[in-house]
Amino acid sequence: MTSENAVYDFVDLLNKDKALLARFEREPKVVLQQAKLSDEQRDALFDGSPSRLAEIGIHPLVLMRYSLARNPEIAELISARDYLVDLGEDKL
Repeated sequence: MTSENAVYDFVDLLNKDKALLARFEREPKVVLQQAKLSDEQRDALFDGSPSRLAEIGIHPLVLMRYSLARNPEIAELISARDYLVDLGEDKL
């Protein structure tokens, strides 16, 4: 498993396992410490900022899923529409 895959697997698990997500909300450092991640990945995930996560090479779609897991209210701010408009595919 590549280092990136470990981050992707962790984010995927957070989105699937509601008990883990609830525990992560209460004690993120403990959950991150138990995950099979490097220290750099743990630090970036704990920080949670897009720029910090970009430093570890997290894919933008995984970043979006992680952001939604950490802060569901952010869904109101996330839209693919702007991206599609930039691509000239805004006919949704």
